[in-house]
Order: sequence, then structure tokens, then C-alpha cells
Amino acid sequence: MAPGGGAARRGRAALEGIKKTLVEHGMDGLVPAVEYQLGLISKHQHRQKEARLHLDAVQDLLSEEPHAFLRHEAIKTLAEL
Repeated sequence: MAPGGGAARRGRAALEGIKKTLVEHGMDGLVPAVEYQLGLISKHQHRQKEARLHLDAVQDLLSEEPHAFLRHEAIKTLAEL
């Protein structure tokens, strides 16, 4: 296991919980930020397929917002994979 693997696993679990809570409380507008962070964690752990899924989700969620900062960051991060 890579150093910090336990911290990344805990971080991913916490973010998944946050995402679920946001959806349950109708705060869907914050989900792209959580998906982006999940993508960064996956990228850091060299989980390219998982990172792509999260970063693609950011693009899908923000498809109506072509100038959204996180959408551009997701595109940039995808290019780095």
C-alpha cells in the first residue's frame, strides 16, 4: 500500500458521506465540488479509471455552466491523467 493510503481511504469515505448528505438535504449544487475532490484523491492514488468517473461527473453536473471554475479544473485534471 502506498504511504497515506489509509488517510486517502478515510477521506474518500468521508467525502462519499458528505455527498450523500448534500443530496438528501437538497444541496445538489455542492456535489460537483465533492466529486472533484474525490477525483483528486483517486488521481493521487493512481486510480485513473475512478478519477475519470469522478471528473466526468463534475463535467456532467456542470454542463449547463460552461464557465464554471470546477468544470475547467476537471477538464485540466482529466488531461493530466
